[in-house]
Amino acid sequence: MGESMSTKRNLKYTTLYSKMTLEDAEKTLGLNFMMFEQKKTMTLDDIRSEALRLGKNIVEEMKETVYSRILEYLAVEGYPVESVGGFKEANVNDLVLYILASILYQFKCSTSRNVIIEREKEIISKDTQTGGNEEFVLVDLISVAGSEDACVYNYVLVIECKRSVYGIGKQQCMLAMRDMRGHNGRGEVYGFVTTGEDWQMIKFDGSSFTQTDKFAALFRNMKHEGREEWLKNNSAVVDCMVVALLNGGVIMKKGVAAKE
Repeated sequence: MGESMSTKRNLKYTTLYSKMTLEDAEKTLGLNFMMFEQKKTMTLDDIRSEALRLGKNIVEEMKETVYSRILEYLAVEGYPVESVGGFKEANVNDLVLYILASILYQFKCSTSRNVIIEREKEIISKDTQTGGNEEFVLVDLISVAGSEDACVYNYVLVIECKRSVYGIGKQQCMLAMRDMRGHNGRGEVYGFVTTGEDWQMIKFDGSSFTQTDKFAALFRNMKHEGREEWLKNNSAVVDCMVVALLNGGVIMKKGVAAKE
């Protein structure tokens, strides 16, 4: 279960996620992407309800914080679209960090989970056949009984920042999720594909993948149209992140271990 922190990180793997053909990716994942896109999705209404397991007040506070952080991002970097001169993938990474750090900080303050962000994290399949570097990977650090220093970590979620939530970005995300789940050994792992504006969440339980429909985490004129509009129509990114944090990795006990 999980992976030792002492695991060597310089292992060589046969095929990079980004170099894998569609045919090989489908064979590795055990699915057909065209059929997968036609499957029933996880509904955002169900996800909103499940996120409330963390506590209604906590989730509402997260949404208020994330709304403010997105406004800060827009003020200093502008709207994340390629048509804007000078806009790069790094801008999307910045937005993801603005959103992710706010949610994770409040999540950790409310639970006993020791989840951290690892940047440019190398993920390698247990058979070393596939692998790649992922910009954002969240892992749950779990102390080893009888040792103050040793710990294992379980993969929780991965975020893939691309120009489209479809195509190669989703393929790479799902390959990484498969290998993350392989290291965990059980439980669920989650993945997000985002352009900054559009997001999609994917879940993998070891046997099958499911996903949400695409949703928008921000919109033009947010500053002028206001907070209520965003909370009503665009705050699903918070609900999805909360559900991924609650369920991702190997959960020892049902529910959330809240701090006293």
